[in-house]
Amino acid sequence: MTSIELGKQNLKESMENLNEILDLLRYILKKIQTENLIEKIENKEYFLNYEERILISSFFQNFSLAVDILLNRILRSLDIIEQEDISRKLDIVIRAEKRGFVKDYKELIKLKDLRNKIAHEYLKLTYEKELLKLVLDYIPLLFDIYKKVHDYAKRYRYI
Repeated sequence: MTSIELGKQNLKESMENLNEILDLLRYILKKIQTENLIEKIENKEYFLNYEERILISSFFQNFSLAVDILLNRILRSLDIIEQEDISRKLDIVIRAEKRGFVKDYKELIKLKDLRNKIAHEYLKLTYEKELLKLVLDYIPLLFDIYKKVHDYAKRYRYI
């Protein structure tokens, strides 16, 4: 199997994985909205119960995984298919901008930074509340990028 064929296979599998995770994020987001967690979080005197914290934790975990798959698997696979140099991560996100996935490659860096905060920092309750607001702000961007990448991959028959 050539590197291009392997890249297409990895891209297809990664796109399917990301789609499943985004479906789960949509479900969790709907549950967060249904249970009025956003309003509850804005109430400084309200403390999240264990079920609510588990829901938010799952939301964070799946958001982190989605960003990771997008940046480290999907964009990298596209570069392999198109025979680009994948040695520098910055170049990978700059090419994502050139492909029209984002207006500014720095949006992808912000997604990655937010993912790293979630993955590598112990979340205190007050910080968790602030972080949820940030993730909620970035969710539409993540969905939008996925759609653009999917359309691009279909157009060029990579998937």
